[in-house]
Amino acid sequence: MIVSTLAIVLKSFPYGDTSIIARCFTKEYGKISIIARGARTKKSMQSAHLQPLSFLDLMFYHKPNRELHTVSKTGFAERWPGIQDDMKKISYGLAILELTDKTLTVEDPHGDLFDEIIHVMRLVNSQPQRLNMVFWYYQLKLLEILGFRPDLDAEDFIKTSGSELDKSENARRVISYLQRADITAENFIQEIETFALSPNDRKAISKYISTHFRLHFDDLGELKALKVMRQIVQ
Repeated sequence: MIVSTLAIVLKSFPYGDTSIIARCFTKEYGKISIIARGARTKKSMQSAHLQPLSFLDLMFYHKPNRELHTVSKTGFAERWPGIQDDMKKISYGLAILELTDKTLTVEDPHGDLFDEIIHVMRLVNSQPQRLNMVFWYYQLKLLEILGFRPDLDAEDFIKTSGSELDKSENARRVISYLQRADITAENFIQEIETFALSPNDRKAISKYISTHFRLHFDDLGELKALKVMRQIVQ
């Protein structure tokens, strides 16, 4: 059966002489793997479509219980040119994709999370500052949607996490705000720019959130995209 859905490409790699296999997060079907036969031929546009960070209108032959589905048609649903020429934005974008890929199971739809990742990518595309807070927002939203919402009242966990969040009231305020925030609100950018964050605040927030991911997702490890970004900005 041919189906149509919005999708964002998480990862892709060449297959055989002319094909591409891509892992996508789709709105209706969750995370799936697709194969585009002949996508790397000169006449095909699908090679450009099936790159990580591409937001697509995707048509494919869906067969339940199959690991690999065949592409019928692809096209850009929206383009994010502001990300393409900025290494910092690319790194954050790829980190969001990597985190999503590692935490979602196959064909487990999360339409609400799909909407969030698209809103976040649009903001990364347009927003030059405070990308760390946009990334924290997505991490917290991902945890919440998957059923692991961090509890700032869990003092014992905070103390044992090693994040030192208990020593930074400002870091707590940031997390509390991001958990309540609406990223689509017109004043979201203005509000996140009002927070003054020290290096210790940023470290506490990052470690507190990453501790939750390590607790709930085995072998998540450090995100490669963020590791690369730290090497670039040094």
